[in-house]
Amino acid sequence: MPGVFTPGFFITDSKVYDELEEITGLDRDTLFSYKNVADKLSTSTRRDDLTFSHHREVAKLTEKKQVEFLTRASEEKLSVR
Repeated sequence: MPGVFTPGFFITDSKVYDELEEITGLDRDTLFSYKNVADKLSTSTRRDDLTFSHHREVAKLTEKKQVEFLTRASEEKLSVR
């Protein structure tokens, strides 16, 4: 789901979130979380073989550190606890 959001694209109209909630069945907080993580990780940094939780954990880091930790998590098959 995070891939649905375009980094840097701001959704300011609450009607958009109303529609997204209806379409996806997800609550607004979950949609905000997806959007927040999508804004902080470039599409080239994201890893298809890792969970959203992996990406959420590294979102606050620099891009260099994101790549480092996501690569390690992928190669070593690390989980998020």
